[in-house]
Amino acid sequence: MKRHKSLTSSGTRVWTVKQPVAVSADVASEVTQTERWASRHVEYQLPVDAGQYELTLWFAETNRNFQVKGKRTIRITANETELAGKLDVFSEAGADTPWAFR
Repeated sequence: MKRHKSLTSSGTRVWTVKQPVAVSADVASEVTQTERWASRHVEYQLPVDAGQYELTLWFAETNRNFQVKGKRTIRITANETELAGKLDVFSEAGADTPWAFR
């Protein structure tokens, strides 16, 4: 799976997990075997032409320190509109399991 040439991220560090995670036919293993982390927030920018798009974000809670319900929550915004607040990937999918936010 290739990264879009216009995709940029800021304020993150990247780690590769030691144990492989379960991968479905829909998602490549490299997507769920790296972790982006920041102490404040992770931000991505993907400039696209005006139009309608379907946004799918893949997550997997691979960090053992956060594999507890409610320990890590995230907020997802697009075009300054909140799509999800206090989303808990571990509660949605469990440990080391890819999960798609659509």
